[in-house]
Amino acid sequence: MGLKDLLIISALAITGVYLFKKWASRIADGLSLDSVRFAWGNFDSEGVNVRVFVRIDNSNSVSIRVDDFIGNFFYAEKDLAILKLQNSTVLEKEKTTELSFNAKIPFAKKPADLISIIKEKKNLTKFRIAGTIIVQGISHDVDHTAEYII
Repeated sequence: MGLKDLLIISALAITGVYLFKKWASRIADGLSLDSVRFAWGNFDSEGVNVRVFVRIDNSNSVSIRVDDFIGNFFYAEKDLAILKLQNSTVLEKEKTTELSFNAKIPFAKKPADLISIIKEKKNLTKFRIAGTIIVQGISHDVDHTAEYII
């Protein structure tokens, strides 16, 4: 293999990487986090259950696979629970898809006032999720306030 062949292969590789990054950027531009909502579940001896719903809008003209989501559910800066997508899912083209997560907030991790927050439904604007969503093999950071479902 000569120098000319190596230059051609290098040029093709660079072009491929450029086109992939451009495609990935367009796909990412067509995705938006529509909303994050949560609801309290049951209490048990270990903690309180919470259900988190993440709505993602895919305005792209193609369906897109979400490979994974790994993140946390926070109250202010206090990490309460781990959120993990159980199975990959598909965001249908030009539709909004809701991902749901079940998590448990262990009593050991809860803020001292969590029980009163749940009972009195005060300071609910301090809840949020933060993490990484992996779409078609590409990671995107997520940080969004969570709205309480009454």
